[in-house]
Amino acid sequence: MTKNNQNSFVSQFLIITVILYSIVPIVSNFFSRYLTTYAYMVLCLATFLSMVFAEGFNSIEKYGSVYLPFIIYQLLLFTNKSSGIVMWGYSALLFFMPLALGYFLFYEQGVFLREKAFKAVRFSIVITVITTIIGCIRNPMAARILATIETSQDERNISFGWQNIGGYSFVYTVVLLYPLLIYAYKQNRLKWFFFYPLAVSTFALVILSEYATALLLLIISSMFIFISKKLSLRGMIVFGAFAVVFILLFQGAINNLLMSLADMVDSKILSERLITLAGGKTALEKSDNERIWLYRYSFNTFLSSPLFGTMFGKYGRIGGHSSILDTLAKYGLVGLAVLYFMYRKIYIVFIKPYSNHPGYGFIVWTFIQ
Repeated sequence: MTKNNQNSFVSQFLIITVILYSIVPIVSNFFSRYLTTYAYMVLCLATFLSMVFAEGFNSIEKYGSVYLPFIIYQLLLFTNKSSGIVMWGYSALLFFMPLALGYFLFYEQGVFLREKAFKAVRFSIVITVITTIIGCIRNPMAARILATIETSQDERNISFGWQNIGGYSFVYTVVLLYPLLIYAYKQNRLKWFFFYPLAVSTFALVILSEYATALLLLIISSMFIFISKKLSLRGMIVFGAFAVVFILLFQGAINNLLMSLADMVDSKILSERLITLAGGKTALEKSDNERIWLYRYSFNTFLSSPLFGTMFGKYGRIGGHSSILDTLAKYGLVGLAVLYFMYRKIYIVFIKPYSNHPGYGFIVWTFIQ
């Protein structure tokens, strides 16, 4: 085996292992149970360094320009860290790896490794969707419980992990990919006998996981089935404006639809959320456990100290249910500036190159979500 082949094999192994860890709970469970999360931290470092060394040290400047806003954001988080520096470094690596992998695969690697990675992603998602549906049927509330568990050593987390039940991040990853699934179908890259089972499985996953916001996003995304095969940014803006007007004109019918969905779903939590949404702003404000109050806590904290937030010891309540509003509360306008440059960089690197692509509108909608 030549040196290039060896490097290629190492890159494939590291990248596919990181993908499996990120998507397949049973793989991450294996690491945390037998190898500890530190082993995965070393694996992430090895993957990142292999990317840099594949091109030589001249690539550091290029990578640095891509990652700089994200590095600054992690340094902001460091000022509010509640755990040791090692665990902060571990969470920072988890934050960086999707960006690093995406940039590396799309811009630096050949088609062969890219196809290998895509196959690993597709396989991981399909398998985990199936096992999560089965797991949530056997263990109602499993996905919601996973969203509230704070440590990987929690016995429920370990048990659900061995059953390969995906939690909050997995469910919303599938939700984000759903518009691209519709695009593939409309472009005849995915036949109807594959698309419809996948679409039904996606809805089943979200309903059984009991995430109301995820269900609403799926319903909105499903409207793209009825539009043209090609969707430009202008077309998407027009579609969005039409959707707003439609919602205003048919608010009563939409509320009735939400009430009907609430009656249909076999989930008390999901049913209550849908009923609250159907009641509009008044119902949201009266709800005892509604996120609108959590959003207000963070926003009010930001208003009380708009420049630096609570970064320098100023007290303020943080809602904990919106990363954007929570960042405003914790870091003020400084945090807002970092968020802007971070999302701007994501758009420039991953979204803007597709501006002339027929599916650009679908990609932008995924980015907006």
